Amino acid sequence: MNRGYREAVSVDHWRRRFQTALTQRFGLRLHMAAVVLAVLAVGVLTGRVLRGLVDSMATRYALSVMVGYAAFFAVVHAWGRYVVRSLAEVAPHTVAPGESAALVAQMGQPTGGLPDAGHAALMTEAIDLGSAPSRRHRWVDPGISAGPGSDASAAADAGGSTSGWSLDADGEGLAAVVIVALVSLVVLVLFGAAIWCVYEAPVILGEVVFELVLASALARAARTVDGRGWSRALWKATWKPALALVAVVVLLGAVTQRVCPGVTTLHDAVTRCVLHAEAP
Repeated sequence: MNRGYREAVSVDHWRRRFQTALTQRFGLRLHMAAVVLAVLAVGVLTGRVLRGLVDSMATRYALSVMVGYAAFFAVVHAWGRYVVRSLAEVAPHTVAPGESAALVAQMGQPTGGLPDAGHAALMTEAIDLGSAPSRRHRWVDPGISAGPGSDASAAADAGGSTSGWSLDADGEGLAAVVIVALVSLVVLVLFGAAIWCVYEAPVILGEVVFELVLASALARAARTVDGRGWSRALWKATWKPALALVAVVVLLGAVTQRVCPGVTTLHDAVTRCVLHAEAP
């Protein structure tokens, strides 16, 4: 096989062309917004379920975020599988053998058996889908429910244990300032992460679908293909915002119970130590 030809159809080359075409074909930012809303709904539900099971607010908040993050992976994977099936339905049943062989070789797989035309055509033809207006469509998955709320509000529905010290009456104003500042920080990080995910959706979702299509196309040629590339790509793109969110909700839960002893939810803390609806 000609070396220059192999380089021309390298994996990085396919990845860029594929992601560009996928962005033109699907409304990736709209899809990511639906995914984020579904994940927020899962976080709220998790907080409500854990309210009577876990006393520590910090622990409960962290669990809500982690369950939501796991749901994020599950929903994105389901969405990616849907997109792969959609591409397979419109891909032609012909494929350029040279380009397929070069792509397999780039992955370090044997070229003796290539994928069948229906799978390999995904890699050689998907880049042209953006120029086919008659095939354009939008994805609507009834399985994803966009629910209101956030991971921060999920944490607010949880309870916690009292700490070993508290502020006296003279410190009530400081407690209110601390709670309001921490709630503002959580909201900032939460919505900042959500907006970032939506903005970066073409890159994040494009990489996930590319890895799924690549695994599907090459699995027929080599049984040793690792199909977990999509999860590694998703983890690499999103672990930092997720970790930041876990850190701030844990800080919120731990500090709130210290400055406002006896509260079991964030709502109670705001009512008691910020709005002074109850006597301290």
